[in-house]
Amino acid sequence: MAVMYMCYFITQLLITDAFMAISRSAHVLILSIGMVGVSLAFPPLLANHNASYTKIISRSLFSVLMHFLICSSIYAIAQIWMGDRHLFFVFWGLFAALLAIERLTLYLLKNKLWSNNKYTCPIVLVGRMEGLATLYKDILCPTSGYQVNGIFSNDLPETLPQDLYHLGGTAQTIEYLSTKDDIRTVFCQTNSLTPQETTELLDYCLQNGITFYGIPEHLHNQQRHLTIENFGETELITPKPEPISHWTSKLLKRVTDFTLSFIFLTIIFPFIYLAVVFIMKRNSPGPVFVPKKYEGRNGKKHTGLLFRVQHVSAENGEKEYAFGNFLRKLHIDEMPLFFEILRGNISLVGPRYHACMDMSAYHDKADRYGICSLAKPGLSGCNMTQGAEDSIKDDIAYVQNWSFWLDLCLIVRMSLRIFNTNINKYHN
Repeated sequence: MAVMYMCYFITQLLITDAFMAISRSAHVLILSIGMVGVSLAFPPLLANHNASYTKIISRSLFSVLMHFLICSSIYAIAQIWMGDRHLFFVFWGLFAALLAIERLTLYLLKNKLWSNNKYTCPIVLVGRMEGLATLYKDILCPTSGYQVNGIFSNDLPETLPQDLYHLGGTAQTIEYLSTKDDIRTVFCQTNSLTPQETTELLDYCLQNGITFYGIPEHLHNQQRHLTIENFGETELITPKPEPISHWTSKLLKRVTDFTLSFIFLTIIFPFIYLAVVFIMKRNSPGPVFVPKKYEGRNGKKHTGLLFRVQHVSAENGEKEYAFGNFLRKLHIDEMPLFFEILRGNISLVGPRYHACMDMSAYHDKADRYGICSLAKPGLSGCNMTQGAEDSIKDDIAYVQNWSFWLDLCLIVRMSLRIFNTNINKYHN
């Protein structure tokens, strides 16, 4: 609310007649009503332990958009003139920027406090360590906001991590919780408890205001986003559809690819092409482009063009020449594939595109690699930015966790990696 008032007064200073249709108090009242409605419907994610900076920024921008729609509706119903277009750009643009900065700053401050073990939430784990290993690894992150008091497990204490205190068997969990008022969260690997133990622990947590998280071991190990659906009185667990499979995600991704590739091909690529042709002809006579066959979405075969990086003369054979080596190291040889992005065969970011003859090896190594067929192959991807030797896991994780912000982050990280790492290697 304070950020909104700050934006209001800044707008008043920049545009003196911005809110002249009615009294200032009436405008402040309308803006305040809109902010209260947005705060109640879409509360900030700062208190969430699983929040990320991308979620914080997304929620902030979405809150400003909803605030604009609510206030516009109130102005329209009251038949009040909101002001000219400068008001929209200045007030709500400033509001979006400052709100995102404020919440991102608070988010970073919260993580800093958690990293110093301040205001963390003490928790206990219940169940077999085998089913809790992935969760325990995430909780050990300094910014998770959790502090593990120990684990109730029927496993032998010597089989547990050395830094994890064994509090007793699973049957002793309720007795321990009854003596510890500071424990407000329990993570339970339900497969290791009997149905009666699970029911009693869940009922105790509900009656005493303790947050209970149940972790079904076999489904959790699938590393999939799960959701609960009701069929009559029965609760069913089912994997969430991959976010990239929704038509709105595909439309957003296609619009982004088309826009960025069109800008690149019309403004930047002509200069790159002329420079490459001029230097290439001096170093290695022959064609400028070479064909590249690759497998697209749903196994469809395509052929794109790359800048040639090898000699083609019989004298030199198919050896990489100096300038070709430079093109390959900086991925400049792949720049012509922006035409494939413009055509819609490749995406700017996605599971890394591979030659057709390589795809059988990928499918043989991972049964779940077929999930990558939901997305178009990408000119860049997770495995490029992280330098992972095994890109299969990265490609699958990208499809399962896709978001527009993830694409932007990968583009930035890819650019930094290319120009900071590869250029240094080339000069060295």
